[in-house]
Amino acid sequence: MEEDGTLLSNITTAYEEADGRRYAVPLQFGLLLAVGRDVQPEEMSSMDAIAKAVSGKTESYLGDRTCGELVEEFYPLIVDDILQNRQVNRDSLRPWLEDLKKIADNCGILPSRKEGRAANIWDLGSDVKLVLQETDGFNQAMTPYAVAELLNANVVSVENAFYPKMVIGINSRSEHVEIAKDFLRFALSEELQRVDTYEGFPVNAKALETQAAADRSMAEAYTTYDIDGSTAEFAIKAYSEETANHLMELCKAATLCLKEDTQIETSLTESLQAYLNGQASVEEAMDAVEGSLKMYLAE
Repeated sequence: MEEDGTLLSNITTAYEEADGRRYAVPLQFGLLLAVGRDVQPEEMSSMDAIAKAVSGKTESYLGDRTCGELVEEFYPLIVDDILQNRQVNRDSLRPWLEDLKKIADNCGILPSRKEGRAANIWDLGSDVKLVLQETDGFNQAMTPYAVAELLNANVVSVENAFYPKMVIGINSRSEHVEIAKDFLRFALSEELQRVDTYEGFPVNAKALETQAAADRSMAEAYTTYDIDGSTAEFAIKAYSEETANHLMELCKAATLCLKEDTQIETSLTESLQAYLNGQASVEEAMDAVEGSLKMYLAE
């Protein structure tokens, strides 16, 4: 199905392991978008670009964050590269840490968040200038694009990154492998994937085109939005055909598979508080991360 173009191979091959085998298949995926007010597209197209854009600025672009919130937002970009041959890859870790520190310096790091939440797309009109938005499908993309239109903001894909959604596999000990394969073919078919369920973009290429061309008027919504202290009427309306096609091209260009590893996330959060607060050097931060991951590396 990949070879004949039925599937978006840029998405599905992300689960091919070093041994050439496939143990799981993502049925859907989400895009990582950045929405920026008074921020140029090239200034938020990657973590490095964001770090450079906010470095030295007095105004907080992303709003205050705890160490854990900042790690959670950016660690998926490096989780696949941080460990190699059961060792921490310091060459990959260092530039990520340096970029994270620049972003943290601009945000302001809270010791903890006792109330409230980190800023999101609903705060772009008042409290922040840039947000990262995980977007799971064409219908769900209506909100960030409506906000961007309301605020005259820009929307870009961050590092051509995507999140796998609804990942399934076949148990190797199953007595019904062939039936399971038939089910997997059906799960990947245009027939099943052509419906937008707000859970992700389809990996079936024809279903992607069908969803891009779909009438989204029934998904429109109306509410209010705060802009610099004033409340404005806010219509989340179907976007243009041009935008739908642009989103489809972003799906076809996505190459960086964002994965989660709770142990790495916990280790980074525990190890980086002092570094992000300016109380430790980058070398000390890397040592702390290595020490925190010792048990994980030994498994």
